[in-house]
Amino acid sequence: MNTGLNRVGVAPGAEALALARKVADAPGLRFGGVCAHEGMTYAYPDAGERAAAGRAASERLVAVARELAAAGLPCERVSSGSTPGASASAAVEGVTELRPGNYVFYDAMQIGLGVATPERCALRVLVTVVSHAARDRAVIDAGSKTLTSDKGAHGMASSGGYGIVVGKEDVQIERLSEEHGWLRLDPRGSDVAIGEALTIIPVHSCPVANLAPELVMVRDGGIVDRWPVAAQGRVQ
Repeated sequence: MNTGLNRVGVAPGAEALALARKVADAPGLRFGGVCAHEGMTYAYPDAGERAAAGRAASERLVAVARELAAAGLPCERVSSGSTPGASASAAVEGVTELRPGNYVFYDAMQIGLGVATPERCALRVLVTVVSHAARDRAVIDAGSKTLTSDKGAHGMASSGGYGIVVGKEDVQIERLSEEHGWLRLDPRGSDVAIGEALTIIPVHSCPVANLAPELVMVRDGGIVDRWPVAAQGRVQ
């Protein structure tokens, strides 16, 4: 369903009913319900407006499900999903399933939106400073192949630069090549040293996880497990 993002999905009303009937009548298929992604919530930095947009989108989805049920096409699943709108969608009566993908990690984009705090961001990238030619710049060993060139979901840059340097938030990851990241340092602020390890909260955790062969699980400063990323690079 298109509930406001205007990316994919049919419109509520006659289009939804026609598609549901087509699925139900097709051999080998069973109509199971309706699904939408309220990604438009990324466009609202204000928490109240964001919640209102997420709630309205999910309410539209529930209304379609009820219309289809009244037409003899019961919806077992009413599936909604976006991380910024997850809390609002969860509160809408009639929604049976939530799919907030970024929710499992959070990232700098969610921090910029005010959805999460740095402490709640589970995915971090450990990098090393490999060059420091001047006080106002340095280079790390992670570029677009690690941090990705993504600066925000749905084309919206909701976070400055290419990640947050934990503990040195005034340091900006200004630009990336494939293998390296350029740090912009304020001479009056934090400094770094060659060989120093820095922890980065990436802008968008989803593509970053896709680039890694494994995720290293850390608790209380120690490695407790390693999880292979089974779906890494499986886009076809």
